[in-house]
Amino acid sequence: MLTAGPMDFGSPVPNKQRNKLFVIDAQPRGELVSYDWLTWLIPKGLWRSRTDGSERLQLSFTAM
Repeated sequence: MLTAGPMDFGSPVPNKQRNKLFVIDAQPRGELVSYDWLTWLIPKGLWRSRTDGSERLQLSFTAM
């Protein structure tokens, strides 16, 4: 018996006797993450800074 709830059911396929139904179930999840640092790569090199843009520092001088 399929029920409604937090699971998402999809791709139903019956067995050969057609007395069972096979489905793929999924439970979508999310996560909120907070980072202290950002890093980015530009042709002039690798940089990092705080998320507010402060404490910017160049880590390398050429992109590899």
